[in-house]
Amino acid sequence: MKKILDDLVVAIFTYNQEEYIEDSIASIFEQTVWPRKLYIFDDCSPDNTVEKIDAIVSKAPVGLTIEVIKNDSNVGLVAQHNKLIGMFIDTLIVVQAGDDKAKPNRLEAQYECWKKNPDVKLVLSQFDKIDQDGNFVGGRDLDEIFDHSIRSIVSRRISPAGCTAAIDSVLLNEFPPIAHDVISEDRIYIVRSFLKGKAVKVMEPLIDYRYDVGISTLKTETKEKYVAAWKTTFTRELTEIPVNISDCQVTGNNELIKCLKARESYILLLNDLFHGQFDNKISGYLAFFRRGITPSKVFSFRQKMRRYFKNRG
Repeated sequence: MKKILDDLVVAIFTYNQEEYIEDSIASIFEQTVWPRKLYIFDDCSPDNTVEKIDAIVSKAPVGLTIEVIKNDSNVGLVAQHNKLIGMFIDTLIVVQAGDDKAKPNRLEAQYECWKKNPDVKLVLSQFDKIDQDGNFVGGRDLDEIFDHSIRSIVSRRISPAGCTAAIDSVLLNEFPPIAHDVISEDRIYIVRSFLKGKAVKVMEPLIDYRYDVGISTLKTETKEKYVAAWKTTFTRELTEIPVNISDCQVTGNNELIKCLKARESYILLLNDLFHGQFDNKISGYLAFFRRGITPSKVFSFRQKMRRYFKNRG
């Protein structure tokens, strides 16, 4: 039997992933070490995902404890994450989507990073992209620098790599539940880990990530899709920033609150731009200065205006 890590659990979240869920679960069976428990959360899948879960769990290796939680109604991914609040103390929670597969050393590599430094509250990694058929699409970024600073966090230059997240239980237990309208919960954990310590990233792929599948994909092949994609991006960020600010209030980090509020004002301006609130560039610039946006954003805003008026149809 493999070594079991008592302060490590795995949570697989799945919905409507009958084609992939067996491989995802099996990838945990094949780890070099095992968690105290593997949790599988199905969000009331209408396809055969549950049947596939039951089939693979029946073949689980001896010694690996598994619990399957089946929702009676669909509640969404954020609500599934919120279920973890208070379930664990001083524990690393490795999360995985039901269409992704863990590399055999994923748990051991992320656990070691977390265990050796008490300040580490979030462990990410690079990942390999695979398509719907499991074919390799792309791999690691050899030039990536993981800069977990206020500037990178607020400007969203930091890649959240949510598909690879391993989360210290403190990031759930010591903050309010994540708002139900948040889409990118990984961005929430990036801020929380800064508030409670730090995040680190393993610069090797520990996940096979199902690329170009699901709600994370934003298509931009046409002008209309370009504008729609940016609308979606701004809407998502505007749901995340109030949660980030609330979390900062919990820890009393006023410096980050100030930066986030400035960011919110700028994103509200861009959101208005891409929703057609300005008839021309002049009216856009007037709004920029009237709203007191920091002058350092004028070049970025000019680029966005050029692209918007070029692509708005």
